[in-house]
Amino acid sequence: MKRIGIFGSSFNPIHLGHLIIADQSIQRLNLEKVLFVPTKSPYHKNSEILPYEVRYKMACIEADKHDKIEVSDVEKSIEGNSYTYDVIKLIENDYPNTRFYFIMGSDSLVNFHTWYKYEKLIDKMGFVIFKRPEDEDISELIRRYRDLGMEIYYYEDIQIQISSTFIRNSIRDEKSVRYLLSDKIIDYIESNGYYGI
Repeated sequence: MKRIGIFGSSFNPIHLGHLIIADQSIQRLNLEKVLFVPTKSPYHKNSEILPYEVRYKMACIEADKHDKIEVSDVEKSIEGNSYTYDVIKLIENDYPNTRFYFIMGSDSLVNFHTWYKYEKLIDKMGFVIFKRPEDEDISELIRRYRDLGMEIYYYEDIQIQISSTFIRNSIRDEKSVRYLLSDKIIDYIESNGYYGI
């Protein structure tokens, strides 16, 4: 059975933190690959967001540099709010005989009970959770979800916190985002005048 990671995000913009987490997931769980899944309509995001096609393009620019990272356009066909449960069902059609591992930050587990059909997601896949530096201790929460049958891989030894909001504001203020974004993404943003350049 194949082992594939799923990393959903607005990627607004995609930054080096995303790449580090994807690469660490591949190594630690021996994944065949990680699918970046740009969210078309992030219902939980209120900030200014670039069009889906632009964010998808940026994800592709980064994925082209890594032989085990690909980008899925599965959300392109979704109208209205996109929910993880619906996205996973669509991805399953393209990858039979596969065990999926959903990659997320520890803050997402705290709100996991509010996700659409979260109980069914527990049965569908494993979860790879990376602690964020500012997040509370979730060891008890992990224990409760494991008691419900949730397959969880929790990592505290590498904590990545790069804020997309900080990056966007820095670009608008003409401040450096070097070492937060790859050079190719910086060039792409600058050449197209995104984020108010």
